Amino acid sequence: MLTLTGGKGTAVLLRITGVEHITRDAFRFFSQAVTITAFAVLGSTPVDRVIAHGRRGLPMPKCPSRYFSDEEQALGWLPTLNTPAG
Repeated sequence: MLTLTGGKGTAVLLRITGVEHITRDAFRFFSQAVTITAFAVLGSTPVDRVIAHGRRGLPMPKCPSRYFSDEEQALGWLPTLNTPAG
């Protein structure tokens, strides 16, 4: 991600449709990412929603995050938050 963004902060659309499990390590890694300015989590099933909200005691991301079932809404929400830090 740092290579793609040149080390600058960026918003992320995280599509979880079809995902059955996210490891604690993977969730912890993304929750602690300091270059991510916002997470729009996109899913389409009740299972996706549970995975998106089921942090199982892990810390919340250090940036705004929100679950969406509509890609247009998710993409529309991201630019309002995608402002460079400092």
